Amino acid sequence: MFADNIEIATMKKCKWCHVSKPIDIEHFREDYSQSDGFRYICYDCEIEAHAIIHKHCSRCKQSYPLSGCYWYKFNNSQYGWTLNCIPCENKRTYQRSKNNPEKHREESKKWRDANVQKTNTTVRNGKATRKAKHNVGTHTATELEHLYQLQDGKCFYCDASIIIDQSLTRGNKSTGHVDHYIALTNGGMNTIDNLVWACHSCNIRKSVRSPQDFKIHMKLFHGIDIKLK
Repeated sequence: MFADNIEIATMKKCKWCHVSKPIDIEHFREDYSQSDGFRYICYDCEIEAHAIIHKHCSRCKQSYPLSGCYWYKFNNSQYGWTLNCIPCENKRTYQRSKNNPEKHREESKKWRDANVQKTNTTVRNGKATRKAKHNVGTHTATELEHLYQLQDGKCFYCDASIIIDQSLTRGNKSTGHVDHYIALTNGGMNTIDNLVWACHSCNIRKSVRSPQDFKIHMKLFHGIDIKLK
C-alpha cells in the first residue's frame, strides 16, 4: 500500500526552543493527535511551560490558568496557546466577521476546503453529542486516517474498496462512511474504538441495527456474509 522507499523522519524541531531532537520518548511525549505521534514541544520545554501556571491575555490584560477552559490551543505560538483568552478571541472573531462578512465567509470556506477531514470530524462529533444527548466522547481526523490505513482502504464489513472523499460532498457511492459499530442510540460511544470505515451500502443498510442483527439481515436478504469484531 505504501512505497518501500519512503524515508521516516528521525529528527523533530521543538516549537518552543527551535532545537532539532531525535523523535523518541526520551525527548518528546507521545501525542497521537500529531501526525508523527509526538508532542510539538520537547520534554525540557514542556516542563518549563508547565511551570508557567498563568498567562496574560493580550487584549483584556487579565491573567488566567493555562487550561483549555480559558485558552484555545494554537501550536504555532510559543506556549501552544492563543495570545487572547477565549472570550476575547471570540469577540475578535465576531467583530472581524461583522466588519467584513464576505471576507470571513471566504476565509472560512478556504479553511474548510483545505481541512476536509477535520471539518467532517467536528461536524460528526457535534451531531453525535446532540443525538445521544449525553457525553459520548470524541475522535480526531488523524485517528480516522490511521483507522483507514489499518483497514487497507476497505469496508470493515464486506471488504469493498472505499475512498476518503476529499470534498465536502458525499455523492460518490465508493466514498467511505464512518460508522458507529454500536449505534449511539444503542449506547455506543463516539470514540475511535467504536468507529469503523464502511462502504455506502453497508452503512445505509446497517442504520441503527446491532452488529449481530446486521449480520443476520445481510445474510438473509442480500446473501452476503459480513464479518464482525
